[in-house]
Amino acid sequence: MPSHLLSVHEATDVTHPCQLRHLWHSLWSRTPRASFRQTPEFLEASLARPQAIARGTSQPAADRWRLLIVSAWERPIGIVPFRERTVRRTFGSIRVLSVPESPWGDCPGPVGPHPTTALAAAVRFLRKQDESWDVLELPEVAAHGVEPTRVAQALNAERVIVRKSQRELLGLELPATFGQFWADRDAVARQRWRELEARRSIRRDEQFIRFRPGGAFHGDTERDWEFLSQLERVVRLQDGTPHATRSRQLFERLRDTHALAVDAGSADVALWLSDSRPAAFAYNFHCRSRVETALLLADPNIPHATDRLIGMMLRDEIARGDSWHVFLPNSVHGTSVSHRLWQPTELREMTVTHDRRTTIRSRLQRWLAGDRRVISKPCC
Repeated sequence: MPSHLLSVHEATDVTHPCQLRHLWHSLWSRTPRASFRQTPEFLEASLARPQAIARGTSQPAADRWRLLIVSAWERPIGIVPFRERTVRRTFGSIRVLSVPESPWGDCPGPVGPHPTTALAAAVRFLRKQDESWDVLELPEVAAHGVEPTRVAQALNAERVIVRKSQRELLGLELPATFGQFWADRDAVARQRWRELEARRSIRRDEQFIRFRPGGAFHGDTERDWEFLSQLERVVRLQDGTPHATRSRQLFERLRDTHALAVDAGSADVALWLSDSRPAAFAYNFHCRSRVETALLLADPNIPHATDRLIGMMLRDEIARGDSWHVFLPNSVHGTSVSHRLWQPTELREMTVTHDRRTTIRSRLQRWLAGDRRVISKPCC
C-alpha cells in the first residue's frame, strides 16, 4: 500500500490497551497468524506483575504504554503497541521504545489485516515526527542461523543492530494427516514412535483429554476450574527439581489469564493420564489453526511422558485441521523435548535495535554492551 495513503496517530487519551478493546478486537480478528498474546487483555495481564520470569528484573517505574493507530483512507487498519521506558546507562539515561513482552516472548507484532504495512508506517512516523525517544527495539523471530530482515526493512535505517536472544522457539508444521507427519521424519524417529505406540497397546492404561472451549463468540465460556486442579497435580510433581519454582510461577500466570483465554476462544489444554492419574499436560493458546504451547510439564517419574503427550496432542490437532504448532520460550523449560524424535524447526527470538541519533555516547554504550553485530542499509 503506498505510504502517502497512510496516516498514523498516537492514542494520546488512552493509557492502556483495553480502552481500545472494540477496535483492537475488530483488527485482531483480521490479523494473519494472530495470537492470543496480541489481545489487549493478555498484553495488560502480562504486565500486571513484574517481569521477573521474562528478564530477571522488574519493570521500571517510568514504563508506560504508547499505542499507534495506522489508518488508510481515514479507516484504521492496524494498531502498533509500544512500551516506553527510561533506562539508566553508563553515559546517562535514555528513552527506549520496545514492544510489550511476557514470559513467553515479545508481542508477535501489530494487529490488523496488514501488519507489515502497519509496522512500517508506525516506524516511519516515529523516525520523522517523534523526537521523544532515543532507542527503538523491535523483535523478530527467525530460523536458527538466519538473519532477520523484515524489521530491518521496516526501519529502513542506515544502521541497525541485531541482538540474539537466548529465547528459543520450536516450530512444527502440521500436514493433512498424522501419517504424512511421520513420513516427513526419518526412519529413526518413525521407529521410536512405533515403540511408544506399542507400549501403549500393551498396557492400555492411558487416556488423552482435550479442553478447547469456543469462546464468547460461540457462547462457550465454561472455565472448568476443576480441570485446572488436575494440572496443578502435575505442577506439584515438579517439587524438588531445579525448575519447580519457575514452573509454579508460569502456572500461576496462566491461571490468571485463563478466563481471558477462554473468552477469546484461545484456551487449549491437553492432558495425558496414566493409570487414571494426571501424568503430563500442555497449556496452549489456540487461534485459527495455530497452536502455541505456553507450559508443558510431565511427571518426572514416568519415562517418555512428554513425548507421549506431544504425539497424542499433535495427532489430535491434525485431526482438527490445525496447521502449525510452536513451543514458546520457557514453555518446555522443565521437560526434555526430543529434537531427534520430533525434528522441529529451531527458531530464535531476536531484537533489532535502532539509535535515533548515532553519537559517540551511543557507540561507546553499544561497545560496552557487546552489541557489535551491525547490518548496514542505505538510508532513505
